[in-house]
Amino acid sequence: MEEIMLAGLLMVFMLFIPCFMTGGSGGGSVPLLMSLNFRAKHPCRKQRRLRMLAALLFLPVMPGFMGVNYAEVVGGRRPAALVVVPDEPEEIARYAAEELVRHIELATDVRLDIRKESDAAEEDNGRFRIYVGDTNAARKAGVDSETLGAETAIIQSLEDAILIVGKDKPGDPLDTENMWSGTLWGVYELLERELGVRWVWPGELGTYVPRAEHLVFDEWDEQVEPRFERRRLRQMRRHNDPRLGFSEAGEKAYQEAETVFLRRHRMGRSDDPRPYTAHRFAGWWRRYGEEHPEWFAMSPDGERGHSSQDRYGQTPMCVSNSELHEEIIRLWKRQRNERPGETVIIHLGEANSWARCVCEGCRAWDEPGPDEGEVERMAPYIQRAHRPLNAGPRYARFWKAVYEKAAEIDPDAVVTALAYMNYFAAPKEDLELHQNIVIAFVPWTTWWFPRMEEEQGWVKEQWRRWRELGATLYYRPNFTFDGYAMPHVYKRQFADTFRHHARHGMIATDFDSLLGQWAAQGPQLYLLARLHTRPYDETDELLEEYYSAFGPAANKVRRYFQYWEAHTMGLREDIDRAKSEYGASRFVSYAKMSHRLFKQAAFDQGRHYLTRAAEAASESDNQKYAERVRFLKDGLIHARLCAETASVFADEAATPEKRRRSLLKLVRFRRSVEDRFISSFNWLCRQERRSWENTPGFFEE
Repeated sequence: MEEIMLAGLLMVFMLFIPCFMTGGSGGGSVPLLMSLNFRAKHPCRKQRRLRMLAALLFLPVMPGFMGVNYAEVVGGRRPAALVVVPDEPEEIARYAAEELVRHIELATDVRLDIRKESDAAEEDNGRFRIYVGDTNAARKAGVDSETLGAETAIIQSLEDAILIVGKDKPGDPLDTENMWSGTLWGVYELLERELGVRWVWPGELGTYVPRAEHLVFDEWDEQVEPRFERRRLRQMRRHNDPRLGFSEAGEKAYQEAETVFLRRHRMGRSDDPRPYTAHRFAGWWRRYGEEHPEWFAMSPDGERGHSSQDRYGQTPMCVSNSELHEEIIRLWKRQRNERPGETVIIHLGEANSWARCVCEGCRAWDEPGPDEGEVERMAPYIQRAHRPLNAGPRYARFWKAVYEKAAEIDPDAVVTALAYMNYFAAPKEDLELHQNIVIAFVPWTTWWFPRMEEEQGWVKEQWRRWRELGATLYYRPNFTFDGYAMPHVYKRQFADTFRHHARHGMIATDFDSLLGQWAAQGPQLYLLARLHTRPYDETDELLEEYYSAFGPAANKVRRYFQYWEAHTMGLREDIDRAKSEYGASRFVSYAKMSHRLFKQAAFDQGRHYLTRAAEAASESDNQKYAERVRFLKDGLIHARLCAETASVFADEAATPEKRRRSLLKLVRFRRSVEDRFISSFNWLCRQERRSWENTPGFFEE
């Protein structure tokens, strides 16, 4: 009775502990349960953390106090649980179990055993069981994995166990095209919410796991699945040049670490085939141009087809031509016959070129547009949607016409297309589009970040307008090509955009591509990954997850990236001027102008912030915090060397030898840090070749 009275008094005292306490932001060990349950679906999570912490404190005296259900996994640095997999586990279940054990060990220094189910049945040691995969225990509990979607997981507590069950099938766990990933997703959900695990960048150093002596799981009864049908950050697996970037071994190690990182953030796909399209008419001029030139864009001089501006056969179409529509349907019907039982999508992604047909048919499909004088008075970001013409309305009619022909054959027919270049802006007229017209929303370089406030509003308006017309949308941007190796940070504006699209019907993403400047653009890339699983969480809350990995240096690191964000958001007009001055492209030759946008004085200020962060990190006994600050320092050094090299190559008075020495200095630094994964050097190699390869002093063959 005295113990109960004492526990009651302690509980009353606990109710006055501030609820805003969170785990993992400082040095040393923290109570594990202080960092649980970050999902937006838990509106009272601060009260719940407090309730759970109280339960942990009173476990020895009041295991049933207030009806708290708990499951001890690690206690007093001793294993109190066993991980159990099916007797013949699929690779995805085996890997999921290993990931679970690996992260629990990082939190507690205790490694749990993994047993096959039949072996575990012979052990009657009273240990709590964590069943991973399609086990007999799951089926006895009434969980039938065959009823689950490809990426769905059931996480369910039993009296003496917890089940993590997905529909496991053969396949590589690290393959983003392996849709049978539910069990793995369930493990990652549990790790995030029970252990507070955060994967802030690829590799061991980027894996943040709050320390805990005791590990107690909450009660679960949930079905979890990804928010979007497809989640894709395309990996840049090309363009490495050993003269400039990774060694062969360095590139291999980096790609492996990045792949693991992406899967931990649930990059993958369901069995929905809709959210994918491409430049499907590329090469059609070579195939059909001689026999059917009328299917291709007419120039103002009356000529059809290929022009000197069309790269790689990327000749745009005459989308109003009804015979073209018939050919598209004919090819689709043939594919349906060749692939019976499959869903065959009609891909209408235009060639990678500006729409430019001026024939009467296409012009008739356009909305009454402004004259040239009115276009000149528009804001530059709106002007670009009207140069050489605003083709959004005609392409909407094209997609609608083809869809309706297909729907006569199959009411479930699906058409995919691109809202891109000068057919990006949505029609203003009330044109009804079917939901089976699936549009990839691709804001081209004119609408990359940073954006002016009015421009940001205009881009979001285009998304909403396409949705209002009835189309289904997914996000397929390529602004991640921007920024080179610089701390080109626009994290809040990006998060605002992503969240807006998610709230207005976004079914999937396809980011082209992930360039991996982890040390220079860290919190921005963390948001890029994290928003795929927590799209509705507040930006500040997600950013705090990133900063918490720096322990006592969190505030200083936050200030460092705030500095670079303010710097970048002030570059909107400077970028346009620098492009003109250096003949640079944000897409392939940002390196040419990097020194103009990120000057040495800016790097000096950045170094000041990181020096203070390093001082704060040194106050902790946990060396990981100091190592992570050093990671950011290496990113800053790398960015500075890149800008210095750009400055030397831009200097007409510089000798070839001086340029070569500058380039070699940069390469030597890259080789010294390639195993730290501060940057994916692959795309940087292409940027640098496109920027400098014709300048004396670049590597001569």
